[in-house]
Amino acid sequence: NPASSTQLVNNLDLTVTKGADVYRGNVYGVGTGLSVTGGAYDNLNVEEGVRISAPATGIWTVRVAAPVVPFDPQAFGLVLTGGIGDAAGALALDRGQYGSTSVVELQVIDTNAGPTVSVDVTSTTEGTAETVVLTGGNGVFTGTLPLTPAEVTTGNGVLSVSHGDQITATYLDASPSATLSASATVSYQTPIITNVQAASAGGSATRITWDTDINATTRVYYGLTPALELGSVTETGAPFAHSVLLTGLTPGSTYYFDVESASLEGNVTRDDRGGAHYTFTAKPSGDVLMVFGTDEFERKVAWDSALMDGAYDYDVWSGPLADAPALGDLNGGLRSYRAVLWQPGLEQYPPFTDGAQTVLTDYLNGGGRLLVCGHDIAWAFGDPTSPVYNATRNAWLQNTLRTIWLQDPLTWSSIIGVGGDPISGAHTGGVAYTPIRDGGAGDEVNVNQAAGGTGDMVWLNNDASPDSIGFRWESGTPNGSGATAVWGGLPSRLATMYYEFTAMTPPFTSPSATRTAILDKTIQWLYGREKPTVTITAPNGGEIITTSSTNITWNETVGPSRAVASRKLEYSLDGGQSWVLIANGVGPSPYSWDLTSVPNSLTALVRIRNTDDGAPALSAQDASNAVFTLNRSGGDVLGPVVVAGSINASPNPIVRPNPATLNAKISEATTGGSTVTAAEWSFGNAPAPAGNGTAMTGAFGTVVVDVSAALNTTPFQTGPQKLWVRGQDANGNWGPATALDIQINGPPPVGVDETPTVAFLRQNTPNPFAGTTAIRFGLPHTGPVDLGIFDVAGRLVRQLVDAPLAAGLHTATWDRTDAQGVRVKPGIYYYRLITPTSRFEKRLVALN
Repeated sequence: NPASSTQLVNNLDLTVTKGADVYRGNVYGVGTGLSVTGGAYDNLNVEEGVRISAPATGIWTVRVAAPVVPFDPQAFGLVLTGGIGDAAGALALDRGQYGSTSVVELQVIDTNAGPTVSVDVTSTTEGTAETVVLTGGNGVFTGTLPLTPAEVTTGNGVLSVSHGDQITATYLDASPSATLSASATVSYQTPIITNVQAASAGGSATRITWDTDINATTRVYYGLTPALELGSVTETGAPFAHSVLLTGLTPGSTYYFDVESASLEGNVTRDDRGGAHYTFTAKPSGDVLMVFGTDEFERKVAWDSALMDGAYDYDVWSGPLADAPALGDLNGGLRSYRAVLWQPGLEQYPPFTDGAQTVLTDYLNGGGRLLVCGHDIAWAFGDPTSPVYNATRNAWLQNTLRTIWLQDPLTWSSIIGVGGDPISGAHTGGVAYTPIRDGGAGDEVNVNQAAGGTGDMVWLNNDASPDSIGFRWESGTPNGSGATAVWGGLPSRLATMYYEFTAMTPPFTSPSATRTAILDKTIQWLYGREKPTVTITAPNGGEIITTSSTNITWNETVGPSRAVASRKLEYSLDGGQSWVLIANGVGPSPYSWDLTSVPNSLTALVRIRNTDDGAPALSAQDASNAVFTLNRSGGDVLGPVVVAGSINASPNPIVRPNPATLNAKISEATTGGSTVTAAEWSFGNAPAPAGNGTAMTGAFGTVVVDVSAALNTTPFQTGPQKLWVRGQDANGNWGPATALDIQINGPPPVGVDETPTVAFLRQNTPNPFAGTTAIRFGLPHTGPVDLGIFDVAGRLVRQLVDAPLAAGLHTATWDRTDAQGVRVKPGIYYYRLITPTSRFEKRLVALN
């Protein structure tokens, strides 16, 4: 449409500077084709050019910015031509930032070098260069260098790095003589995961969403048990806002799930809610299906408001689900819904894909109940001048949507109801209307009575020659089968709004009683009778419930000659993600809810679903308008969790015996809703028992607390190790411990006079062994010690220590004999150390 606005998808801005001279992309002098300083960035495209005649010698800076990139990151191409640089070669790294175990890819372009070239690479941690030999041909040479957080070993072909390091690569070009360098940084930063949510997408599907503080990948692990046995689903890209659609779910079943994101440097965070996992309840198809033709319909809020105010249980399909909709049957797809509402994108052409047209034809031919709404549907398929018009689409418009297009007026300001009409009869005085643009008001149409059935005009516009802009149609005979569709075996019904529903009673961003009433009347006409209504009145949001029981109350109605056939009550403790049945078949309001076995929560909801005795049955559902708090004495049984990805140590790796700092974030928001009152850390393969770690500091007394600790690293074992953090709430509950995997570098703790600040267990030496091996361990406090040898079946072979020991370093030896003094067979064994604060286990190997 020549009158449509520009639909911006991506946009890049190019800036080229030298000193005070700033050139912006696509800003050219009149008639010269050369760039000029000043001007403004255009916002139209990703093709940006700067062309400078006889550029001054020296350093120029090229900057590419992405003010609009819907899905990031995205690759782009940068091309420079002309007199650039000199005859020296070029050196490049493949990335600007690396993780702790990344592999650096290097490239040298030097046309007069060969057959190999050498590049020296240093890091802040490893100041002596690792030399990489690059190979190739035709002047292009490549090579790689792995990174490690481990201790520096000069000349081993691996570069040791720490968080925050700078990597510098240097190439000496012999001819012409030049020193070329390239640099990058190192980041161990893991994504911090927040706002994990699960929302039903209907049709046995649920959408999982979460946020990260940095660009990161997207993966969901899920299953019907905490084992997450159904595997994982991933999405491409590395956004901040993450979304995964899980399909093929069993309605009514509760699923467990974790989310995982990895930074662009490969640093991974997995959020398993402190080991308890997140949950959601898979929802069956709602009563109403709302279909948006585009993924992000910009006026969705108006539809949501009207459907929620009308107390409809509805699902949303959009984008790909609208492009190829599932026809389905009684259990899923379009045919499982009481009504289907279809809204193409405001500037979507064609407004229905060819595949969707076929499915909607089959849907209506099977007894479907459909509303279509959009300002250019009839014009797009009915006007031969439309860029998406063809004879097949026009035939579909006339025979499936029963619509004959008349014209596309430039504008109008009111839609007018028809007296006595069941949908619009209350609005004969008109409803205020603001088109989305000139030429975007809507279409004037006639009913194609020749296609069969009965059609009646519902809406008129108020332009210079008012005409119909919407109608309702019913087939003359029953369609389909009740065995395959909700409305099968009954007449089909179609309602049309050839204008924008969201443009009535502007602004669309505010709730509108008029829009709600019109949509409610439209859906009830599609149903053929009034639906029941139900409204929760208590608890309805904001309450703080401290008693062992509370009344759930509601108001309800049913249509004429109908009765309530069933009522179902449920509650949610996670803001509506997962639901637990309170009772089925309850009587009229009120209902006394026993809370003695219900955990406390800051995000509790209740909901009720009433079903009438019609055929097919119609339902109404309502939930609390907002969350309420359960704060019953004894109802808080879960401790706080560590926010996923929030644990970090500085420096990283830790270099013993230098001091270090440990930081984390503790949250009680989803585990009872009290406050965080304490936190502790421990060191070792397993966490210290709750309450036996080393205290951390923080501004305790709120639901979410940042905590930290200054670490004495003297007793830490070197190598890959674990630091553990856990929190405690105001009710005395300790939460699960969460680990930070970290490399400890520096000299190993060997001083015999040192008293460790945390317990530890070292690997036995020698290992493997044939005769005798030594096991060293450290105790921060005097206390009982249990050290034993076990076989692979977990049977105790030999008790080495079972007595109180003083704080300090200790060594025990094992000569491969069991409790009876008999030498054991070669093989794999385990040794386990248990102290009052810690539990460790390691493997050893006995040889012949």
